[in-house]
Amino acid sequence: KAKTLDFDRWYERPAYVAVIAFLAGAAITAIIFLLVGNGGGDGDAPEATAQLPATPTITAVPLGATVVPGAATAIPAVTETPPADGTPSAAQDPDEALAAFVLSEFGSEFIGECPTEPEGAPEGICGSELYRSDELVTFALGPPFSEVIGEAVLTPDADGNWVVNFLPAPPLGGPGLAVGAQAVVYQVGNCLNFRAEASTGADVRSCQIDGTTGPVVEGPIEADGVVWWHLEALGWASEEFLVPTG
Repeated sequence: KAKTLDFDRWYERPAYVAVIAFLAGAAITAIIFLLVGNGGGDGDAPEATAQLPATPTITAVPLGATVVPGAATAIPAVTETPPADGTPSAAQDPDEALAAFVLSEFGSEFIGECPTEPEGAPEGICGSELYRSDELVTFALGPPFSEVIGEAVLTPDADGNWVVNFLPAPPLGGPGLAVGAQAVVYQVGNCLNFRAEASTGADVRSCQIDGTTGPVVEGPIEADGVVWWHLEALGWASEEFLVPTG
């Protein structure tokens, strides 16, 4: 006669208790995993112009120098600012778009990254890459081992073709920033933090790409080792990456 399992007083049988405890633990673990995996964060951030690292580079570099990422305050999102008077291209590769722009605007060949040794350096216009992502590419431009002539800011349009916005370098010894002047974000690479107050501890209102312009309404204020200027509707930003437009 087959033996019938007796489930009465199952709690007194260690094997049954162990199996039930294991199943209960697995169920609890699965619930916790689902709750944690689907939550967290501060909600969906606005779509950014550039996919940025949490600590964006905000260091200008001379031609031929090595780009070294610098530390900056983490930002919530990048505010989209289309380049003004950009030159559209038919190229869906930013390097091809930049080469065509240099040839068209300067009548010179774009030789790529600036050489690090003067011997045998080719003639033409070279670039020192400041930042690159799928949505934003920036280069400082100029002849090898010479002064920077300006910055190329490249962004893709709705068709995936790259638009080149050229920002001429400010003249040496030219006028500085002043209240009432127009200022432009220049050679920060990816984006510049604009804050609610003239302080590195103040909230970041937005992070604006090179080529963003605005009228200066207040400043300068020196705080936290930074000279700050207030651009209308944007906020306070470092003088290091703001130049007058003309």
